[in-house]
Amino acid sequence: MVVSPQRVEKFRIERMTQVAERLRNSSEVIVVIGIGGSYLGSRAVLEATLPFFKKPSIGNPEIIFAGHHLESRYFSELIEYLEDKNFSINVISKSGTTTEPAIAFRLLWELLRKKYGSSASSRVVATTDSSKGVLKKFADSEKLDTFTIPDNVGGRYSVLTPVGLFPLAVAGISISKFILGFQNILNDIHSITDPTRNPATYYSALRNYFYPKEDI
Repeated sequence: MVVSPQRVEKFRIERMTQVAERLRNSSEVIVVIGIGGSYLGSRAVLEATLPFFKKPSIGNPEIIFAGHHLESRYFSELIEYLEDKNFSINVISKSGTTTEPAIAFRLLWELLRKKYGSSASSRVVATTDSSKGVLKKFADSEKLDTFTIPDNVGGRYSVLTPVGLFPLAVAGISISKFILGFQNILNDIHSITDPTRNPATYYSALRNYFYPKEDI
């Protein structure tokens, strides 16, 4: 199932914005932990809209992605990079048992506890199942802020759920305007009958034109 802009409730947008602002105001770096559809949507949006390089600061944090591979040197350098910075975590996993994000979260949770002690929990937001799974149980036990991954939405279609929206919010993007932009494009796709002006048909035609073809 694909989530349409109309299905994103206003109160969820407001809560995501509030929690994101709290993390932004206490963090120089925010690490988004996820794999596959749990991070690719938000990463694509951030790379398309924000500068590739900026000096991180409290209130204007750098967004780093982790948990999508098991490269040991990457984790070693990431931990070293975070040791002298104020950082927070958004961990995204429906079950909490997928190997790559689970290992990444355990490593960074240890660093977070070492740096902040009992207040470490206030620096973690879990996006996970509404009622079950290892990550949900951990989030409940540590009293983490949580957002729900809808049961009927696949990872690759989740950019309009907290999976994609919350990382955008912590990056400083207005998710209400982002959703409005989605709605405007959807309206254009449904209303513009001229295929040279309809963004969906125009994009499809360009992709087909540039797709490599064997000589016939």
